[in-house]
Amino acid sequence: MDVDSPTGPSGLHALARWFLPHASERQMHSTQSLLFTLLLPSLLQLPIGWHLLHYPQHRLPRLIMLPFVVLTAIRCGFSGHVEYTTQSWLNLDLGISAFFTSIRAIWLATKTEAPKYIANDGKPAQPLLLELIGTMRFAGFDIGVPSASEPRWDFIVNRLITSAWCYIGWDILDVAVKHPLVNPATHLGIGSLKICREGPLGLFAEALVFLSVGSIFVYLSIQGSCAFISAISALFVPSTQASWGDLPYIFPLKADSVRALWSTHWHDLFRIMFLDLAFKPTASLARRLGLPRKAQKALGVLAVFTLSGLMHEAGIEGMSWGHADQGWGAGVEGWSYATTKFFVLQGVGVILEDVLQETTGMKVQGWAGRIWAFTWVMGTGWPMIDVWLRHGIIPACPTSWQLSKPLVNAVLSALATWRTS
Repeated sequence: MDVDSPTGPSGLHALARWFLPHASERQMHSTQSLLFTLLLPSLLQLPIGWHLLHYPQHRLPRLIMLPFVVLTAIRCGFSGHVEYTTQSWLNLDLGISAFFTSIRAIWLATKTEAPKYIANDGKPAQPLLLELIGTMRFAGFDIGVPSASEPRWDFIVNRLITSAWCYIGWDILDVAVKHPLVNPATHLGIGSLKICREGPLGLFAEALVFLSVGSIFVYLSIQGSCAFISAISALFVPSTQASWGDLPYIFPLKADSVRALWSTHWHDLFRIMFLDLAFKPTASLARRLGLPRKAQKALGVLAVFTLSGLMHEAGIEGMSWGHADQGWGAGVEGWSYATTKFFVLQGVGVILEDVLQETTGMKVQGWAGRIWAFTWVMGTGWPMIDVWLRHGIIPACPTSWQLSKPLVNAVLSALATWRTS
């Protein structure tokens, strides 16, 4: 076959590169192109969602539309970039959004039963199609989390208070982790745990950055934004309260096992789709292969965490422009796919807990369980966090108003002076 032919290997390669261009080939987004790439994939899901609501048993039309939606989502997610030293969080969002939009489209296309809206006496606060496409946790639907049951004003006030505390925490950490005493390479748009450790604050800086990037920033951003948006929504349109469940996080520090952390205390934004697209098909395949029930469950757990890892790899790929560590599959010191491996190891931790209980009758719980869960998650997270730092995740985080800057600067300077005295 002629390799230069449009239908030959080079033609297929060129087509693939158009849908998923190399990081160095991505053009700078304008405001208009950025809005277009953010909105188009969601708009293209509307026909699939509408068809599911009206003709759930007839999947063929949805399956025909599916490749177009997925390819468009990939193209929109990775066709361009924004300034990587100040606004790269948008590159991260574009990458994750491309992956999430694709799996949501797959989920909508493959279901054979339409979700039923059960909140507000079955009367959605907005058109049912928008409720279905707009929600991540499917609050108000029979398949989703229960709608928040607080009285309206308690709901609004409590969530505004939560969002305020989250913002204060974000402001303090934003100033701290971007400070040159903590991350001396911030001005270069990069970082690493080693750079932080070798800086003026040593292990304190490394631990602060590790915990902030690995968990605290994620918690504050998701919990705070969900609290604020839901409060404003319920304030101006009371009926939308039913479209919100309880806040995504439930006291993560109270998790007394790896399973409890990921199944109960950490956010559940993707849980329903991950179970339907990863756990159930994998467990079903294992059952058809004649594997024991415990093996079916274990493989299903690993499939869910693998899917989560791949979604976060897409975020890394979105941030790869301008960095030597090229996105998808990035690792440190020969540990490739560090992000995916971290999530797979969380599944391994869950399985180890199940094996311990089944073989000894001992359940991982209490303070011993908390120490175990913290040690496992933190210990397996080091390579992943270093990869994200090398891709500039700290400078890329949205900048707060930095109201706490004078206080944080004074504290960090005092620590540096104390350490060198």
